Amino acid sequence: MEQILYSALESKRFNANIYRCNTDSFDYTILNDHIINHKVDVLILRLPTSTKSTHYNLLKLPYPVLHADTLVYYKCDLSKISEFPLRDNLLLVQLTPDDKKIIKGLIPTIFEGYQNHYFSNPLFDRTKITEGYIEWASSFWEDTEKVCWGILNAEKQIVAFVCGTISPSKKNCELILAGVVPEFSNQGLYTYLIQQVQSFLKDNDYKEVSLSTQIQNIAVQRAWIKSGFNLAYSLDTYHINSRLGNWHLENEFKKF
Repeated sequence: MEQILYSALESKRFNANIYRCNTDSFDYTILNDHIINHKVDVLILRLPTSTKSTHYNLLKLPYPVLHADTLVYYKCDLSKISEFPLRDNLLLVQLTPDDKKIIKGLIPTIFEGYQNHYFSNPLFDRTKITEGYIEWASSFWEDTEKVCWGILNAEKQIVAFVCGTISPSKKNCELILAGVVPEFSNQGLYTYLIQQVQSFLKDNDYKEVSLSTQIQNIAVQRAWIKSGFNLAYSLDTYHINSRLGNWHLENEFKKF
């Protein structure tokens, strides 16, 4: 059943009326009624790729529909991994709010040119996309079920970081945003970061860790497989560009 939710952060960032919907199945008439009633500019819809044979029904909507990306989700059963080797000059630490300013400063260079589903849509201002990563990373110090880890080198510099959500009751973790500072790339730091987080979680009796990326990001998927992750499922992301709100009224926005 469709659960269509207003996205306040994205709407503010892009000065548009943006909604999101993650669902296993959909009725295009319900989607259309919601788009009209709420004057939606873009509805970001995620559907399981396993239901691909029904996705054609989106073409029945009277708006441009864009396939923006395919997300692949990997999971690791932590009981099945062995201890990963340590490197003498590198240390995994849990980052604190005092590190937030540093992480926010690193994000524009780490994610410069990284192409997510926003980049697929010509309606979105690409100069504002990186702001989303900064907002996202900043949120990982806001409650006890969000966490950010970093790798420190011998000079105590943060050379890589990963943010995630943890569930102490369910003993699982989802890693959401990770990156390596460009000047320290090609040193195996990304793989080392993920593996040390896996070891930390296992040592603290966590059972499972998961993460996701766009299907074209082959390098990170190779690192995950090497580290004991397995492909679990995948989602297709669609943008329904109805443009019935701010983007319909303001001439400054791009038109097809």
